[in-house]
Amino acid sequence: TYAFTTRVKDAAGNASPVSDALDVTIDTAAPQRPTIDLVAADDTGASDLDNVTRGRNAGGGLREMDFVITAEAGTTVVVKDGNTVIDTFVSAGTDTRTLTVAEGTHPLSAEATDDAGNVSAQSEELVLTVDVTDPVASTPELLTGGTVTNLAEPTFSGDNVEPGTTVAEVLLDQRVA
Repeated sequence: TYAFTTRVKDAAGNASPVSDALDVTIDTAAPQRPTIDLVAADDTGASDLDNVTRGRNAGGGLREMDFVITAEAGTTVVVKDGNTVIDTFVSAGTDTRTLTVAEGTHPLSAEATDDAGNVSAQSEELVLTVDVTDPVASTPELLTGGTVTNLAEPTFSGDNVEPGTTVAEVLLDQRVA
C-alpha cells in the first residue's frame, strides 16, 4: 500500500499545503484458480463422480442442480456454459450454487476477478451431461440365435441399446426373474 499526496504550485511559485493522503494498493497477482464440482446428491449417473444427472425440474424444459464452487473470498466469480455466462456472484470462499441448464452436454467453467481487475485462470472444465430421456426398450435376443436353447442359463443380447445403459431388470412372463 502506498500513500500518495500532492502539493500544487502556481505560476508565481506559491505552494499549497500537502493534500490529504490517498492510500493505494497495487495488486498485480491473479486470484487462485477456482474449482467447480457437481454435488454428489445431484450426480445421478452410474457413479457420483461421472457428472451425469437428471437434475431437478426447473420448468420450461430446464433442469437445475447444485454445484460447489471454490474461489478466493471476495472475488467476483462468473460461471460459464461454454462461452455463455450463466451465473455471477461474489465468492465467500466455498459456495453452493444452483445452476439451471437444458438437457444435453454442458462444458462448465468458472473464473474469478479480484477488486483490482486481475482475472484468474479458468477452472478445469467440468463436462456435465443432463439426461432426462428414457432409453428405448430393447428386445432381447438369444446370443446363440433363434428362440430355442438347451442352456439352463441362456445369455441374451439386445438391440437399440443406448451407450452406457445397463439392464435394470429381466422379466420372465412379465415377472421379474
